[in-house]
Amino acid sequence: MLKEVLTVAKVAKKSSLFLGGVAFGTLGLKILASKEAKKGYSKALAKAYKFKDEARCICFCCEATWR
Repeated sequence: MLKEVLTVAKVAKKSSLFLGGVAFGTLGLKILASKEAKKGYSKALAKAYKFKDEARCICFCCEATWR
């Protein structure tokens, strides 16, 4: 009887962890797909491209002065 109770408890624990993960993942996807998140992604991407262009310009300027 005790073994059966422990087995049921283990299964319940694993099931609850799985269901919690599914719920957390679903909520995370909804948050990541929101309009606010998309605005944040586009701003971050724009800043990354701007930084890349500035870094490239600095490298070209440094190369020109060293030659």
